[in-house]
Amino acid sequence: MSNFFGFDTADSSYDKRRHINLVYYSMMYLRLLSGNSLDMANIKRILSSNSSSLTKANMMRQEVLSDYEVSYLNYLQKRYGLPENDYVTILAGETLTQGVVKSPAGYTSEKNWELIIQIMYSTMLSGPSYQHLVQRLVSEFLIPISSRMRGIRLQSSTFRLISENMNFCLNQGKRQWSDLPYIERYVISRII
Repeated sequence: MSNFFGFDTADSSYDKRRHINLVYYSMMYLRLLSGNSLDMANIKRILSSNSSSLTKANMMRQEVLSDYEVSYLNYLQKRYGLPENDYVTILAGETLTQGVVKSPAGYTSEKNWELIIQIMYSTMLSGPSYQHLVQRLVSEFLIPISSRMRGIRLQSSTFRLISENMNFCLNQGKRQWSDLPYIERYVISRII
C-alpha cells in the first residue's frame, strides 16, 4: 500500500486508520520490548508470508494477540466506524512493514487524550508478562508520539495519573467496553 496511513499529509480522512493503528502498534511494541523470541518469530513469519491480508490478520489474532486485545480492537473498530477492509489491513501488519507510525492529523485535544487513554488501557489487556514493560512503552513510544499531538501537554506525573484514575474506574466496576467512554471522560477531567 503506497500511503495507507496518509503519511506526510495533514488529511484527517486517515484519522480512523491512524487511531486504531496506534492502539494496535502499542500492543506490538510491547512484544518488541519483551524480546520474546516466539512472539518475534511468529510476527516475522506472518509478515513475510505470501498470504492474503485477511489470512495474515487472522493469524495475528490467533497466534500473537490475546483474546482481550482482539476483543478490544474489535470494539474500537466498531466504535470509530473503521471499514472492515481497513481494519484487516491494519491487523495484517501494514504498520509493521512501513516502520513509521503517526497520530491522527485532525484530532482535537480531547480526542488525542482519549487515544492516549485507550493506548494505556490496551497495555492492561496484553497480560501480566508485559506489565513490567509499560514504563518503557511510555518513555520510548508514548511520550515522543504524544508530544506532537495537538493540545497535549505532558508532565512527568501524567501517565501515573492516567493509570491511577483508570484503576479507580475499574475498581468501581467500570469493566465493560461500553464503559470506556465514561473512563475516558473521568480520566480527562482529572488530568487537564
